[in-house]
This record gives sequence, C-alpha cells and structure tokens, in this order.
Amino acid sequence: MPTPLPDTPHGRSADEELVLELHDAWNSGDRERVRALLHPDAELSAAPGDGERLTYRGAEGLERYSEQREAAFDVVRERVSEVFSLGDGRVAAIGRILLATPEQKRGFSSHFCWVIEVREGLVTRVTGYVDQEEARRDAGLTAEQWPASERYLGDLADGAASRA
Repeated sequence: MPTPLPDTPHGRSADEELVLELHDAWNSGDRERVRALLHPDAELSAAPGDGERLTYRGAEGLERYSEQREAAFDVVRERVSEVFSLGDGRVAAIGRILLATPEQKRGFSSHFCWVIEVREGLVTRVTGYVDQEEARRDAGLTAEQWPASERYLGDLADGAASRA
C-alpha cells in the first residue's frame, strides 16, 4: 500500500491540491502548466451529455478535446465547489459548468464531476461526468457519502469562473 501523501496547510491532501491546480491551470488557459501536471500518457474520458463517451490520450489528445470544445461553444466556464479524496490516488471534483454558443445570451449550466487519478504526483486519468449519480456509483460511494452542497455558477455577466 502506498504511503499517504501529507496534508497541506489548507487541510487538503497533496492529490486534492494537484487537482485544484490542474483546474486553475485549465481555466486560465495555461496549457504548459496543464501539461506539466499530466503524465505524458494521461487519458481524458469525457461525457458531453448525449450518452457518448469520448476518450483522448496524451497532450495531443487534450489539445484536440480543447479545440473541439472551443469550436462548439463561445463561453465555457467551470467552477469546482467540492474536492475530496476517494482513496487509492483518486480525487473527485464536483461543480458546475456554464456553456454558451454564439446565439445564446445567457447560456446554460449543468452539474459536472471529474474523477481524477493521480500517480507519483501526476494526473494519469480524468473521467468526466454530467450525471452525478453515475459519478457516485463509479466512485464506489453511497448516496450518504456523496456531498450534497452545490454553489451557483452565475451567468455570463459574472466574470471568470474560479475555484469556490
């Protein structure tokens, strides 16, 4: 069994802090910082909400995912409101995502959840969910173990998204 990572001054594990750093780097558009936090063969498994699951691998795959998302939406804002360790190097990040196309004035928002796997200080896999129940089941948690809190993301006039 691996040695648990030490808690940070914020009361979060090093893996949880890594996930928050990845989220901040992604939202700020700092692709170099994102790459530095990812294992070269990292896998992103995204569920855009239509039932199909898309898989991207490595930095090139991440760029392809980013380009596809930016082509589909003028505005993409994500805010993480809960981050917690699932054990065995897995961290869940729960929040909301705001999406808007050129024709929309306010866009629409949805819950999201990422289950992130961390090994040796790098992110090796990110699995995205729009269905909280699916994320909870895949994480192996009961309904009572899943956080109930959720914060409002806001609309397009609220400015940049940030960690809650």
